[in-house]
Amino acid sequence: MRLHTGLPVENILDELEEVLRTRSAAVLCADPGAGKSTVVPPSLLDAPFLADGKILMLEPRRIAAVGAAKRIAHLLGEKAGQTAGYRTRFGSEAGPSTRIEVITEGILTRMIQKDPELPGVKLLIFDEFHERSLQADLGLALALDVRSALRDDLKILVMSATLDAQRIARLLGDAPVVKSEGHVFPVETLHRPPDRHGFHLEKIIASNVAFALNSHPGDILVFLPGEFEIRMAIEELRKVFPDAGTQKLLFLPLYGNLPEREQELALTEAEKPFRKMILSTPVAESSVTVPGVRIVIDSGWMRVPRFSPANAMNKLETVRVSLASADQRRGRAARTGPGLCIRLWSPAEERAFPSFGTPEILEADLASFCLELAGWGLRPDTISTLRWLDEPPRAKVDQAFSLLAELDAVTPGTFRLTKHGERLLEYPMHPRLAHMIACAESLHAASLGCALAAILSERDFLRAASDSDLKRRLPFLLPDAPESGEGIDRNALRRVKTVFRQLSRNPLSPRDFDLCGVLLGKAYPDRIAKARVPHSGEYTLSNGVQAKLLSADDMRMYEYLCAPLVEGAGAVPTIFLSAELTPDAIEKHFRKLISEEVSAVWNDESKSLTVSRIKRLGSLVLSQKNLPAHTPDLPGEARLKVLLDGIRKYPLPWSARELSLMRRISFLHRTLGDEWPDLSPETLSATLEEWLAPFLTERHTSLESLRGRTLADAFDTLVGHGRRMKLDALAPERITVPSGSSIKVDYESDPPRLSVRLQEVFGMTETPKLAGGRVPLVMDLLSPAMRTVQITADLAHFWTDSYFLVRKDMRGRYPKHDWPENPLEALPHRGSKKPRTHS
Repeated sequence: MRLHTGLPVENILDELEEVLRTRSAAVLCADPGAGKSTVVPPSLLDAPFLADGKILMLEPRRIAAVGAAKRIAHLLGEKAGQTAGYRTRFGSEAGPSTRIEVITEGILTRMIQKDPELPGVKLLIFDEFHERSLQADLGLALALDVRSALRDDLKILVMSATLDAQRIARLLGDAPVVKSEGHVFPVETLHRPPDRHGFHLEKIIASNVAFALNSHPGDILVFLPGEFEIRMAIEELRKVFPDAGTQKLLFLPLYGNLPEREQELALTEAEKPFRKMILSTPVAESSVTVPGVRIVIDSGWMRVPRFSPANAMNKLETVRVSLASADQRRGRAARTGPGLCIRLWSPAEERAFPSFGTPEILEADLASFCLELAGWGLRPDTISTLRWLDEPPRAKVDQAFSLLAELDAVTPGTFRLTKHGERLLEYPMHPRLAHMIACAESLHAASLGCALAAILSERDFLRAASDSDLKRRLPFLLPDAPESGEGIDRNALRRVKTVFRQLSRNPLSPRDFDLCGVLLGKAYPDRIAKARVPHSGEYTLSNGVQAKLLSADDMRMYEYLCAPLVEGAGAVPTIFLSAELTPDAIEKHFRKLISEEVSAVWNDESKSLTVSRIKRLGSLVLSQKNLPAHTPDLPGEARLKVLLDGIRKYPLPWSARELSLMRRISFLHRTLGDEWPDLSPETLSATLEEWLAPFLTERHTSLESLRGRTLADAFDTLVGHGRRMKLDALAPERITVPSGSSIKVDYESDPPRLSVRLQEVFGMTETPKLAGGRVPLVMDLLSPAMRTVQITADLAHFWTDSYFLVRKDMRGRYPKHDWPENPLEALPHRGSKKPRTHS
């Protein structure tokens, strides 16, 4: 069924049909506006390979799916739901005669899981595949698996304007690439980088809209990162153009969550002489036809979620668009005539733009994705058996399966889908929310679970209130509740109510509201939070992340919260949504997540172990009770580690005997090497596990408890019996001098020193030697007042050379003491008086 629209893609329809007749897959590359989304599907309806079968065309967004289906129906002279229809999460227009069904990407995954043979479907078209959504990658991988195992007659067509065509062709089995190179109107590109001083995006947009209105005909399409920027820009435009009605100017938003009626206003060509200013998120970048647009103003920014497997949390980041996306946006100005594209960045900045956007499969939360894979019979280690353009990162896959195990969706370890997991697959939402609804049913609060799931699916509604208390949002879902409220966006509330009606068969009841925190905790067990300091607004989450409430948030009065929405830049993100939890509720409803252990910490003040019985939920300490330090409930290895790490901080309580032995042995280690142990404080501290740990028992709970027998036994074993037998010969503790005195050797000196009064060594000619004669002992010769008069390691030389100078000086100071002319023949003595001569 050939359509005559004059669009460039019509030139390659015969080639494309022939390729699909002979091959199982193809890639179609066509410029923006070439007509691939609206012309290709109906033009293939009469192809013999379809045999009256159905075409499923996947679109990355609901707005694109609805728009494409309606446009195809219009070209066929029909209404949507006849030959061409659509199916999305929020509604459908399709019937028994529908042969072209335009669906959002997640719908295909549901269909394959329900019936892998896809009865009646002959062609799958993946439109705008360059956007690389998570569901598109998953749908293509499953479709290729189905074709390989069950449906070798299933045709697959991948279409895009900006795509690495050869790479996707290889994935499809070296599929042919068909290119549409039809007429494209020229687009003048202007770079108008804003002054970064005092940067206000809404003012920059208003200024460039005013410039564009006066420089080029046609409607204006403005690309902005998100809904917030769109609202701010429209407010600014109304200030700049207060007479917009008189000037026939329309300021229209366009984003995925906009009501369908308001989307139609943006997507319908304006009646003359009106000019439209359409302010859009990236939804208008591809697959959506925006008639009448001849001018594009591109901010160059987009907002993307970044997921961290470390804490299982998302955060939104505003990032530069890729060059491919910028080209898609520029192409929107050339649908009906020569266009103008104003880029709000410089050519120098553009050189740093990435060529393509990062595929969602590499950045996103993979929980829903991995639940689908588990439903397909895959585990973390078998995911690579599917054919991926980019294989999902293993760290994110492992985190996702761990979460699914925590939600009882898969079995721990084997990661097989459970009965509960099969049930979660039936819900078109994140496994956390599906699990919450299932838990709500078991607690006889099904409508509350559905209400919470509906609220959590709508970001604008979540942030609407002035505090984070989710309970304050719930009354808007009660029967006969108002359609709006202070700070509540009407459109967001309408979407929440729509989802709630889809999920719940029963009205919401206020009597269930007290279970709000419990149900949130079931969905987000890793976001249960405890106040770090009462009423401070600072919390620790059970996943270990620190978070805070806004300063005016009344929820800071509660010790425990569940905080499902935690976002923000900086080291400490902000809690934007929370519900109260009580200690009793945690004990009752989260018993499986609570662990109990007896653990020890080192108390620096008392230099001893403090032992406690601790209940934990993840990183949170729920309760702590002190126990006797010697309790047998404490595992020995844990006690030993804490004890050793604690005593390592301080000098050990050695006895005088042990200190003396250590100095002597350390001298021998320095002199003779490793045959004698290294007893330096650093080495002993580093090797406590080797020499001290074997002597520690339950009674050792402090540094002081080591004193006495414990250290003595450990030390003796460390030195060894054989070395102790040699010690006195190699490094004697005392030396006996000619006077008969036994004097202690100072081994702290290096080399060792003996301090002795000069009169006690008269007649001593040989200097004592240590370490088997290797090291002469340093003699510190003292006066009668015990002051050093000479230091020498060579007594013989002292007597013959230096003694006479010492004698001359000492005789005047100490005349009553003995200073003989010949010290080698004098009688050594200890006293102060001169000794009697030999008889």
